[in-house]
Amino acid sequence: MQSYLPGYRERIVQVRLTDTEGGLNLAMPRSTIDAVMQKGEDAGEVLRTEFNFDKHKWVRLRVLLGLLDDKLRETYEKALKNDKFQAAALVDKAQSEHLPFQYNSVEGADKAKEAIERIKKSAEVVWNQEPSLNQDADSPRPRSVLRTTPEF
Repeated sequence: MQSYLPGYRERIVQVRLTDTEGGLNLAMPRSTIDAVMQKGEDAGEVLRTEFNFDKHKWVRLRVLLGLLDDKLRETYEKALKNDKFQAAALVDKAQSEHLPFQYNSVEGADKAKEAIERIKKSAEVVWNQEPSLNQDADSPRPRSVLRTTPEF
């Protein structure tokens, strides 16, 4: 699926193989192996000559900025605006009621509350403005999704 996304697709070269090339075909004649190898070399040459690293970095940045803008706007609206989530109070509650993943020190909890306030102040300035960075006609398409996933 990622091969369709801007920031990925420009660094992928499609190499088409016939039914007699590649896979578990261990009985390929030398001429077939050479043909497959040439296709790989040709694909490498396409990447070497056509891939533009500055363009790639720009597209990835454009995608990231749009995703962060959308996600932070959503977080601000759902949790931080008008203190709906009561995030700072929740930090205190986690410490006093020994909720899971609490901070190991008062200093850690204080830093978390300070971060919440900085995020709220930034959000009030930045994310109250329109339009979103992901809404203009020149935004990379298709749009990506920003997810939280476990790291193993």
